[in-house]
Amino acid sequence: MKKLLLCLLTPATLASAQIIRPVNLQPAPSLQLAAGSAPSSLAVGSLNRDAYLDLVVVERGRNDVAVYLQTAAGSFGSTPAAVYPAGQAPSSVVIVPLVGATSTSALQVDDLMVVSGPSNLLTLLRNNENTTGTFTALPTQVFGNRPTTSPLLIAGYFDRQVGIDVAYTHNIPNDPYVGYLSHQGNGQFLKKSTTRMSSIEIPSTGATYNFSPTSMSVGDFDGDGLQDMVATGPVQFSSQPSSDQVVVRLTETGSQEANWSFTNRRTSLATGGVDPISLATADLNRDFRPEMAIANEASNNIIVFVNNGVGEFVSPSVYAVSATPRQVLFADLNNDSYPEMLVLTADNQVNLFVHTQQGTSARYPQTPLLLPVGINPTTMLVAGLDYDDYPELLVGCSGDQTVRIFRNMSADPLSTQVPKLSRVAVYPNPAATSVTIGRPADMTGPMTATLYDALGRVVRQQEASPLSTMAVEDLPRGIYILRLENAGSSTARRLVLQ
Repeated sequence: MKKLLLCLLTPATLASAQIIRPVNLQPAPSLQLAAGSAPSSLAVGSLNRDAYLDLVVVERGRNDVAVYLQTAAGSFGSTPAAVYPAGQAPSSVVIVPLVGATSTSALQVDDLMVVSGPSNLLTLLRNNENTTGTFTALPTQVFGNRPTTSPLLIAGYFDRQVGIDVAYTHNIPNDPYVGYLSHQGNGQFLKKSTTRMSSIEIPSTGATYNFSPTSMSVGDFDGDGLQDMVATGPVQFSSQPSSDQVVVRLTETGSQEANWSFTNRRTSLATGGVDPISLATADLNRDFRPEMAIANEASNNIIVFVNNGVGEFVSPSVYAVSATPRQVLFADLNNDSYPEMLVLTADNQVNLFVHTQQGTSARYPQTPLLLPVGINPTTMLVAGLDYDDYPELLVGCSGDQTVRIFRNMSADPLSTQVPKLSRVAVYPNPAATSVTIGRPADMTGPMTATLYDALGRVVRQQEASPLSTMAVEDLPRGIYILRLENAGSSTARRLVLQ
């Protein structure tokens, strides 16, 4: 496999008819964590109201969550702005508004929820809404029916009511299920829906099995505007060798909320490998239907399935990786609207597959580009840190207690297009009730924010102050384009309402 040091270049073997934009990730100074941190999850948000995106690190080894603030120079200080206990071996964090529509603040997106499986605990931290990046702990909540190992949290808009909800996995052998917590406002979450994953029948064979979800993703897989769920993990047939499956659960069309328990809306398929450890979904062919990738830990490969348009995943393509995969995710790194595939591997590397803009198995090259990271990498995140439409890569490493940061330098310096408007923040995305638009205080002149629907019609337009909010709760769920303009420069962001 090709070694990737400072600059990532697309393979020369790609079809010449396709104009493939290169991906260029440059290592920035690493964030050194405290001894024994063992980072397990990362999140990015504007946590101290200065429009610069900050970093949240779940420190599994220290049983806490730490907040690091980004400076105007684009660096993170070595000392966290705040550290909070989060139960034993916390495994996942999401940024959600904990007070929902009851808040009088225009900024409702950067509170924190952290889950600890061994402690069976949700830690809720309410942002103090000042320049310190500190939080106030709200009453903790019980997470599941009993302690579990490494639950995963995913924020989304699942019940069509006020507030961002949180989906989760609960993966102990005797009580495996997935579900979501419905946001009730004022930091209260109701266990609205659970979908048992034990003793589920495989429709194609009639056999039943015990299923333990290791990873999940949520999205609209069949185009009906409702949130569906896909999960993967090992299964054990009664008195038979174990196998590995993907379970797809679709919400019944016409439902008022996400419900993944309909027996006539489930399918199951083999992962194509052994010991699936991670799952990711994204629209890979621009048909507004997410595809799916499964990372198989014991097979050293990634299987990509195509969505046939009705929520069925077909036509698997196999991609080998350099070592045991630990995480897979999709992200558009070169701003061409085609997501790249990134795989974190046990040999201290990120395997990068640059999208070729082609279909079927040719959408990604068989030989990935390799990006060396720190020792024993455990989690990665792609998020914009400098607001230039080219997101950065962050990798948490337990072996050397660091967060490795790679700045995205993929923008074309010779482009003759309208100058890109930089240092502008738009979050959350996906959004449900409102979108926050942040601009640096030193930006002069008015900035106009215009929201377009899928037909190109203007549905919102307003002037954006240094930190302002655009209401979107009354708009139909779907995909929009948010265009921001200031002093002859502009940028456009693809915004998902769910």
